[in-house]
Amino acid sequence: MTPKSLPIFVKKPGIHIPNEYLILLVLGAIALFLTFLEHAFGYDLYTFSILFWFLFIGCFAVLGIANFFRTEKAIGEFKGALIFEQTHIAIEDTVYSLSQIQKIVLDGFDIKGSFMNSSSSFLTPMKSSGLNNTLSLALFNGSTVSCHFLQTETNRLSHFRELFIHYYKKGKLGWLPLLDILEIARYEDIQRFKKEIR
Repeated sequence: MTPKSLPIFVKKPGIHIPNEYLILLVLGAIALFLTFLEHAFGYDLYTFSILFWFLFIGCFAVLGIANFFRTEKAIGEFKGALIFEQTHIAIEDTVYSLSQIQKIVLDGFDIKGSFMNSSSSFLTPMKSSGLNNTLSLALFNGSTVSCHFLQTETNRLSHFRELFIHYYKKGKLGWLPLLDILEIARYEDIQRFKKEIR
C-alpha cells in the first residue's frame, strides 16, 4: 500500500478578529457617537451621522453577500505532514507503530471549499477552510497524541480506503468510524461493503 499524507495545521491560539469586522465596528461606533452627540447636545451632525450609518449598513450588506463566496481564513501555520502507512502513522517527525497504538480516533469531515453549517453567522464566510479535522491516537502507554490536518476534494481520508480497512482489521479503528471515513451511509452499500472486506 502506498503511504498517504495530509498537511498538518497548527492553530494559532487566542481570539482573532478579522480586519473587516474591525472596520464595521469602527463605522458603527462612529455612527452611534455622532447620533448621540446630535441628540444629547444638539450638535448639527445630521449629515455626518447619516453618512456613517449608510457606510456601516453598506459595508455590512456587502460583507454579508461576499461571505457566501468566501472561504474562512486559516489562522495558524502548516507544519509537516500526517502520514498513514500500513505499519505506522507519522505525525510530523514522530512515528507511531501500529503496535504502540491502541485506538485511532478521527474527526475528519471538513473539506476545503465545502459549504459550512447554515446556522453560521451572516458575517462569517460560508466556505470551509478544510482545517477542522482532528486525528487522535490513544497509545498503549496511556498517552494521547493529536493534530489538526487539511482535507481537500482531491486529498481526503475517503481516498485512503485500503489503509483504513487495514487499520480496522488490526483492531485500531471501529466499524462505525470506518464507515464515516469512507463515506458509506446507505444500508445497501454497508451490506455490500461488509461482504467485500470479509
